[in-house]
Amino acid sequence: MHNLLLEYSTGLRDESSEEEYLQLRRELISNHLIKHKLPEFIKSKRNLSQFWHFIKYVSSSYAGRREFLWKNFSSVLNYLEQFDQTPAEEVITRKIKNIDEGFIKSEWEKAIRRKDLDPEGAITTSRTLLKTVCKD
Repeated sequence: MHNLLLEYSTGLRDESSEEEYLQLRRELISNHLIKHKLPEFIKSKRNLSQFWHFIKYVSSSYAGRREFLWKNFSSVLNYLEQFDQTPAEEVITRKIKNIDEGFIKSEWEKAIRRKDLDPEGAITTSRTLLKTVCKD
């Protein structure tokens, strides 16, 4: 996000980066570990057009915009750089260690058995299996 906004605010990217911005913004705002450390403008500027109307008044120069972004991202970047691992790595590793292969196989076989006679049950079993394996 930091690099995208640096490049966008200094003319190295254009509106074709909109989807990337929206996706990154969603991911960052939904991350409870870093949401509170994000610059306020990430939370309030919902698209690149809104960001542009904000950043162009922060500074008329590329150097001024770069300095502003470096300063405003320093808190979240310093926080993230203190870890030897990604913020979610510990949670995911702990979750994976608790998953029993027998359970996965049993639930999958149950879903397969139900698919013809009880499709709704098969969907429910599959959904439960996915949530158990994938949800943190």
